[in-house]
This record gives sequence, C-alpha cells and structure tokens, in this order.
Amino acid sequence: MKYPFWICFFLVLLGGGISFAQTQEPEGGKDLLAHSLEDLLNMPVDVASRVPKSRRTSPGVISTITREEIANSGARDLIDVLRLIPGIEFGVDILGTVGIGFRGNWGHEGKVLLIVDGHEMNELMYSNTEFGNHYFVDQIEQIDVIRGPGSAIYGGFAELAVIRITTRLEAEKENGDASLLSSWSRHGYARQTLQATTGARLGEDVFIGFSGGLGYARRSDQPYTDIYGGTFDMYESSEMKSSNINIRFRWKDLIAKLLYDDYVMESKDGYDALLPASVDNRFRSYNASLSNTWNVNPRFSITPEYKFKAHQPWQLPDIPTANVTRYDPTAYQHLGALKMDWTPLENFHVLLGGEYRHDFAEYGNSADWVFKNGDDDIGFGSFSVFGESNWENSLFDLTTGIRFDWHEEFGSMFAPRVGLTKAWKKFHGKALYSRAFRSPSIEQINFGSNIRREKTDVFEVEVGWTPTAHLFFVANYFDIRIKDPIVYAFDSSTGEDSYLNLGKMGSRGTEFEFRMREKWGSLSLNYSYYHSAYTSTHAYSPPSGGSRYVGFPSHKWTFSGSWELFENLTLHPSIIVISERPAYQTVSAGTGTSEISELDPEAVVNLFIRYRSAFLKGLNIGLGFYDLFNVGHAFVQPYDGYHSPLPGSAREVALKIEYSL
Repeated sequence: MKYPFWICFFLVLLGGGISFAQTQEPEGGKDLLAHSLEDLLNMPVDVASRVPKSRRTSPGVISTITREEIANSGARDLIDVLRLIPGIEFGVDILGTVGIGFRGNWGHEGKVLLIVDGHEMNELMYSNTEFGNHYFVDQIEQIDVIRGPGSAIYGGFAELAVIRITTRLEAEKENGDASLLSSWSRHGYARQTLQATTGARLGEDVFIGFSGGLGYARRSDQPYTDIYGGTFDMYESSEMKSSNINIRFRWKDLIAKLLYDDYVMESKDGYDALLPASVDNRFRSYNASLSNTWNVNPRFSITPEYKFKAHQPWQLPDIPTANVTRYDPTAYQHLGALKMDWTPLENFHVLLGGEYRHDFAEYGNSADWVFKNGDDDIGFGSFSVFGESNWENSLFDLTTGIRFDWHEEFGSMFAPRVGLTKAWKKFHGKALYSRAFRSPSIEQINFGSNIRREKTDVFEVEVGWTPTAHLFFVANYFDIRIKDPIVYAFDSSTGEDSYLNLGKMGSRGTEFEFRMREKWGSLSLNYSYYHSAYTSTHAYSPPSGGSRYVGFPSHKWTFSGSWELFENLTLHPSIIVISERPAYQTVSAGTGTSEISELDPEAVVNLFIRYRSAFLKGLNIGLGFYDLFNVGHAFVQPYDGYHSPLPGSAREVALKIEYSL
C-alpha cells in the first residue's frame, strides 16, 4: 500500500460504517438478473437528447452499462469496462499515456468527450483523456455512451463519441458502500484500489453525499523495448497512482458539485528512446458547478448554470534526453450557461440555450515556456447558442438540433443534427445525421501553424429486433468523414511538438450486438468492423496504405456472460478477440526511418466469480482471473511517433471485497 493507513481506514469507515440514511436492502443481494431485457431497454436515457427516451428510440447509437453489470464483470478500471463496447479500443501516446480510439479513429486528441457527473474531464491544454487505473469503477452507477457525435448538445470535444459516467452520488443513492480490490501478477503485487461512498437525504428537499478513492497499480509486469532496441522492466517503472474526492449537495433544485481528481503515471518509455531514469507525469483537476432550475409552470423551466475547472495536466520535471524542460502548466475555464425547457404540446419539446466559455492558461516558474503571444499566459473566449426539438407522432420520433459556436480565434461554426427513430412492436429503426466540430485546444493553438478547426459529418443507420422480452438483436452502419483533422507530430531530432491540419480521413463500418437475459443469467455478444475511408493523409495510415489505420484492429468480437451457479454465487466470463494490427516497432538500420509490421490477432480471456451477501448481509466477495492465457495486450501508437507498442497488464489474480449498508 502506497498511502497512509489512516486515510484508507477513514475511507472504509466512511463508506461502510456511516450513513445518515436508513438501512436498505443491499443492491448486491438483489436478483437484478430477474429483470427482463425488455425492461432494461425501455429504461429512459437522456444522454443523446434532452428528453429521456428508451434505447430503442433515443436519437443516437447508444450503449448503457449498469452498476450491476460493472460489478459482475469484475472490472479493475475503466479500460476493462469500455473495451466491452463495440468500436472502442485504446492506444499509447507518449510517456506511457494511454488514450482512446473509436471506430478506427484516434480520439485522444479531444475527439471523444469524457464526462463524470456533468464535469468534462478532457484536460484543457491538449484536450487529452488518460486511462489506466484512472477513475474508480465501483463509484459508478451507470455509463452511457453515444457511439457517434454529440457536438450539437455537448460542444467541441464530442466529435466522435461521448462517454457519460453517472456516479452513485449523481444518482443520489443513500446507502453507504465501500470496496477493496487487490491483485497479483507473476512478479508479485500488481494493484490495489480502495473507494467509499455515502449519501443521505435530510428531509424531502436536501441530499448530501461524499465519495473518495485511492488507487495504486503497475501498468504492466512485462518488458518494454523501444524502437531502437533499448529495454526496461515495466514492473519496476510503470506505477499509476490515482485519488479523487467527489461531493454533491442539493437543496430542492439548487445543486452544487465538487470533484477533485489526481492521477500520476511513472514513465520511462519517453517520446521515442528510453529515458535514463523514470519520471512522474501528473494530471490534476479541480472541478465545480452550481445550477438551479426554476419551474415557471409545468411546461416551462429555466436553468442557469456556472462551471469552473482548473486543470494541471502533463506536469513533468526536466527531461534533458527528450529536450524537455520542466513543464508545469495550469489552465482554467469559466463557463456560464442558461437553458430553457419548453413543452408547448404533450408530444413536442423544445430546448434553447446559450453558454459562454473563457479558457485561460499560464505556465509555472520555468521561463523556458511561452505561448505564441510571447507571454507566459494566454486566454480565449467562445460563445455558443444551441437548440433541440423533439416531436413524437404516430409515424416516427423526430429530433432536430443545432449549435452555433463562435470562437475568437477561429470564428463561427454550425453543428446541425437530425434523427428519425421509430419503434413498432418488436422492431425499431434509426436514421441519424450529425455534424460535429473540434476546436484546437490551448497548446494545439500554441504549437500549430495556421491551425484550423476540424469538421466531421457522420451518417448512421440502426435496426433492432426484440423477439421476446429476454432477447435483443441490433445492428448499425456508420460513415464518418473528417475534414482538416488536427494531427500531432513529434520531431525526434529536436524533441519539438507540433500540430497541423492534414487533408481528410474517416471510417466506415458496421456493429452488431446480441443480448439475452434470463433469471439464470445473461449473455452478450457483439462484433464491430471498420475500414478507413476518405483518407488523403498518411498520418494515421500505414505507409503502404490499405483499409486500416495504425494501431486499431479492423475486427473485434466481445463476449460476456453471467451464470447463477447457486443462490448468490455467480460466474462471469468475458472474452475480447481482435484481429491483427499495424504497428511501428523498429527503425531501419540504413535510413533511420520507422518500420511497420503486424501484431498477431489475440484473445484476452477473463473470469470473475462473485459471491453476494457472503457470510454477512451486504458483503460481496469476488475472485478474478484476468488474461488467463497471458496474452499481454499491448497499446499501439496510432501514428508514426517513434514509440513502440506499450505492454499492458498480463495475467493477474484479484480479490475484491464490497460492503453495502
């Protein structure tokens, strides 16, 4: 354990022993598998529209993962959960940082929006999101994913997809709970996470809640070999430490929220060649929001909201071999928004709103870093007006939306969307079009030469069939066209970063999903396929071209299931199979240019056994076996940045203990 014992003891005590609410039936003891799949499909979801709709009629390609599904999977972190969703894979950037890819496209550069309890977690300097022992899955009540654009609703980071995490606090769960996960690999101790949540309603109008977590893990226990042949043991130099504090207070419709997140990665892999010694790469964020809803009448409400965040990403010490002097930035964002909800007719709903954002950044004490304006601080303002309408009629549901965005550096941008959805008897269908945009972030403006916004048009069609209350089939087709993609480049000879717009790119493909849910358990199978399209740049493509992008498999199959072996004892296997992937792994001895080769197909098999209400009501014990065949999935850099594939965790055995009041 890398944290003081008294802090860990306090978290367990807070989550497991203190609750202002009355004791409730522990969720882990409920037979949630008795709910039909039809019931779950009809649960209202509002991630893709202001009006809550079922997954069958929501104007987006939606994936929803519940708390019980996360617990049954035995997920150790968010990567374990998200890899089960069609189209999502992960790659490595630099300095051991793992980012997200979607439908074959590298989304780490601010193309995929991550939201936790309404707070946008993409950091403000580069718009990145960092994964691996980051964010505590046992604090999550539900994950909703828009597998498609969300710019018309959420703005510029929602270009390809939106991942919205709702924690236990946001769902205002009253019972306290705590969990502890410890795992071991072939070398010994691999990870440990500890989290606790408690919440209470004080009368009918007040809710107050708190959660906190601590996590420590090693990225891998395998050796890493850089593109020049240098090697080091990652078990000794790949620590990941995370901690968070989340607070929610509600009085009637007045809501105040605070979220502190701290994530530290130990890295030795560098940009291209190994560093002489490992360094800590720190990402820290402070997030706050305040909102109130006035219900003018039953059909009309007004919600003003203020959000503040301060991000300190990529905090690095001096790295002489990588030509990096101490990097210590802080970025701030102030956001004011006003939203108006109006339901003039029972079947017609309108949302209108506007928001103003001001981004401001400054460097630390190092005089070696200045922005393009010649100073050590810089700021930008942007203004957005947005609207959405939802019309339900006997023929179809029609959702339309538009966002007008003005940025003082890039001018104006329109992001329209149209969605036609229809559910009839056992079938449903969707036809969707969205335009999305991505405004360069602070450092992308700073390191970019005449950098422009990138624009994306996405067409999607989905059809689904629910033959019984316990079976569900769904398939979709997507077409993604990105114009002026913002591309990161690294010069290995000077150590300089740069950003530029290169031509166009995109992908097309299909995704299929089958789900079955019975009283004895559940099954889920999905398949996703993409091929590159509209590509006029080789930034993400192999030099020889072809139908794939670097780092991402064209084919991916996932299987997960739950079986009730005995009363309260369940078995949960999962398998993730991916096809071969292009990857830069070596350099040419003659020219010094990087050379690409294929990584073999792989199948990662996990098994989790869960015993609910074990020995004590509300006490759940789980035993997990991860990567049973020791495949050692690696994260590939999706561009030619002279970084070899970074090994992830291989075989692990984990013990998990959960307790709920």
